[in-house]
Amino acid sequence: MEQKSAQYSHLHLGMIPSIDRTLVFDDDLIIADNLGRVMPEGIEQAIAEGRPTEIITPGNFAFPSRLDFSFLLLCKSGHIKAGLNLNDYDVSSNCILLAQSGIILDKLEYQRGTRFAIIAFTGDSFVADLGSRSIKVLRNNLYQPIFLNVGQKYMSLFIDGYNIMRRIIEQGSFYFQKDLINGFSQIVSAGLAQLTLKNEDAIRKCGTQGRNEVIFRKFLQEVQSNCKFERQLGFYANQACMSSKYFAKIIFDVSGRHATEWIKDGVILEAKVLLKGGTHTVQQVSDALHFPNSSFFGKYFKSVIGLSPRQYVIQGKK
Repeated sequence: MEQKSAQYSHLHLGMIPSIDRTLVFDDDLIIADNLGRVMPEGIEQAIAEGRPTEIITPGNFAFPSRLDFSFLLLCKSGHIKAGLNLNDYDVSSNCILLAQSGIILDKLEYQRGTRFAIIAFTGDSFVADLGSRSIKVLRNNLYQPIFLNVGQKYMSLFIDGYNIMRRIIEQGSFYFQKDLINGFSQIVSAGLAQLTLKNEDAIRKCGTQGRNEVIFRKFLQEVQSNCKFERQLGFYANQACMSSKYFAKIIFDVSGRHATEWIKDGVILEAKVLLKGGTHTVQQVSDALHFPNSSFFGKYFKSVIGLSPRQYVIQGKK
């Protein structure tokens, strides 16, 4: 019997389930919401009082899935639970969640009566100026999403902006339509970045984009794409056309962590997702991550987590 390979699916932009008001722009940008939906009697009162309602799992895709797009989720009221990179996020009233392409989605559900809007986009279709300070802030960590409780005042501003964007797209094609959408994206990015920054030191740190910061972000992207196959520092240094010693120094200077730690983070995340799925053996996961054998994989995993892969599965750890 052929052995089942250890892998998980990819979630593409076109797989986003249709909501009440869904618009597609240039096949690389989707905006959708249920902000104007008429809810069943008593549902909104239950949401307002914090009482539980029916749990809905949208879409017909498998978990876990790797996102092939980025998304911005605005929750006006209610509760949305999302599992991203094995971390749980409770996106409740007046909360915003920004997740970038490459992140692994392993849970998504919401309470009936929740009102929300989503902007989903591939590549840089929603971003005009990649060099802007706000974009640098939002892209500071490619591994984890940005989660913010912005409060009712700021949420109203974001929802107003979202509705303006809807009207721009609904007007149909015209010469400056793309420019207007990109302008809106800069306003949203600046607002999110301002709320993300905690102090003036962070602002100063993100004020300029040095060459080393570019190298570091490129390194994170390379780890995300290649850590299943490559765990050696030399491979990533070669990708940057540098010596291992110099490359390692740059990564440590920018991030405060050794490059080998970032590589291990990527490998262990891949392993956790496959193990958590419960449908693959330790041997299959070891093979998927290109370890020489399951024993070597077990030692590598335990050195980071403190548990063997089997103990991790039994204990149901995250």
